Amino acid sequence: MKGKKRTPTAVLEARGSFKKNPQRRRAGEPTPPAGRPLIPKDLGRHGARCWRQTIDFLDTMKTLSKADKVELELFARAYQEYREATADIRTNGIVARGTTPNGITFERRNPAVMVRKAVSELMLKMAADFGLNPASRARLVVQGEEKQDPLVALFAARGQKN
Repeated sequence: MKGKKRTPTAVLEARGSFKKNPQRRRAGEPTPPAGRPLIPKDLGRHGARCWRQTIDFLDTMKTLSKADKVELELFARAYQEYREATADIRTNGIVARGTTPNGITFERRNPAVMVRKAVSELMLKMAADFGLNPASRARLVVQGEEKQDPLVALFAARGQKN
């Protein structure tokens, strides 16, 4: 499929894209089932903690769906790999030293550096898809929860007291 990816109608709805033109809503787009997906049993300690925290964040933001299980698992496993690569770098350093069969000593970049870079890039992309960074979160508006301007609330409270 060529071109820009289609933005799901639910995301457009959350952004408020249909306020001016409600007739532009797409009909017939499937709606994923709401609910908390079950945690994979073989996640490592860091991956399991990432899973639980991410599920809690998404549930609080009212964007969690059982259909997100695979993406959440990939996100949690990427975090697990990130933590393991970071621990390897902390233990062995950024530069790995080795010796060839001829006895020549050489230095090269620790492979964990590239692993950490790759999974951190993946996690940043996935975090944006889930609305877990400030820029992507700013584009979402959860339906039914409008925040009142603090200044308006202050004036309203003063008006009621007088």
